[in-house]
Amino acid sequence: MGRPRVVVFPEDGLAELLESAETVREENTFIAGAIRILLISDEIVVQEQTPDTKDVVVRGCSSRDEAERFVDERLSAYERMWDGCGCKIDYID
Repeated sequence: MGRPRVVVFPEDGLAELLESAETVREENTFIAGAIRILLISDEIVVQEQTPDTKDVVVRGCSSRDEAERFVDERLSAYERMWDGCGCKIDYID
C-alpha cells in the first residue's frame, strides 16, 4: 500500500467540501474540531482540521476499513493528549 494522498486547503473551503460529500462517520475530537470519514464520488477520505491554523486536511484512503482504523488511531492520540502525554500530531504525514 502506498502513502495516502493528502490535500490541505483553507478553512473557508470546508462547507463546500461537506456539501459535495456523504458523511460516513463524524467524531468530535474536542481538540481539533470534527474528524470525518467522507465519501466523495466513490472515493473514501478522512477530513480533519489543524487546531492552530484551522486548515482543512483531506487524506485519501484505499478502503473504508483503512479510514476507520485511521480515525480510531487519531482519536486514541487525542485521548492521550487529554491525559497530558505531551504528544503532537503531524497532520500532513
